[in-house]
Amino acid sequence: MDGQMSFGSTTGHIAFPGAHVETGGTLNVTVPDGRKHHTTPPLEDELKFLGTPVTATTARPLFVVPFEHNTDIIDRPDVFAKLEGLLPPIVDYQSAALWGLGGSGKTQIALEFAYRRFRETNCSVYWVHADNEATFTQDYEALARKAGLTDKFQGKELLRGVREWIEAQPSWLLIVDNADDLGIFGVGKRTATAQAPANETCLDDYIPRSPVGTILWTSRDERIVGSLVSARRGVSVGRMAADEALALFETSRNEHVAIHEKDAVSGLLAQLDYLPLAVSQAAAVLVKAQRREKKMEDFAEIRARSASST
Repeated sequence: MDGQMSFGSTTGHIAFPGAHVETGGTLNVTVPDGRKHHTTPPLEDELKFLGTPVTATTARPLFVVPFEHNTDIIDRPDVFAKLEGLLPPIVDYQSAALWGLGGSGKTQIALEFAYRRFRETNCSVYWVHADNEATFTQDYEALARKAGLTDKFQGKELLRGVREWIEAQPSWLLIVDNADDLGIFGVGKRTATAQAPANETCLDDYIPRSPVGTILWTSRDERIVGSLVSARRGVSVGRMAADEALALFETSRNEHVAIHEKDAVSGLLAQLDYLPLAVSQAAAVLVKAQRREKKMEDFAEIRARSASST
């Protein structure tokens, strides 16, 4: 993960808030071999991949995200306004990327976007870690188990099967988090005329694209804009505003900054360049130090009482 700040509880799990899977009919669609956008066929059509039928169960929208909702997130109105402008809740294919330094808050922003979008539109939401090929594949394998594809496919066929399964959903959002190594998605490795070697895996081949989906990337690499998303579909995530950083510091410490502390805290936040991860870590260190100091005071008091009673 993008070394994110502790904005709140982020215990890892697969969450299904307000949604659950109910088995219904069988969704059968024809999967093209190419990567062109295609219209999702009706339910009675047959979905075939490499000549093997792949079925997707009709269900209530899935919410497969490895983090709990962070209700203590600090609002960053400029960033969220830009992101909502690029990815409005419409039935269309669209993509965008959050990019910036590690610790700037990209993953937390994407997480909040995922929860908001699910709440507002009730579309299916999927989260994939893209730190490297292994984490990407592991998350796709987990989705394959949900789709019932593990008995049908393995390796690249399984990745492609998951891609087509997502594309067959009536509405979906895919978060591709920590895509810092753009090379695994083919950036800088292919030319207009060169074909990728048969044994080379380009993960971009397994990113779903359909008329009704939304993809949000997060990356430290600015080159993601103009490569994996178009040149005008990037949102730079930098340091916080001073008031946002102060709010994060107070939330992380679970205590308001006292009047006599304001100058010192303001100086500290400026030294940390208002980066969310650094701010929350500094607050955590102070909380730990205060607890240790309180324990030492309590211990000294206990010793004093013990000595006076003898």
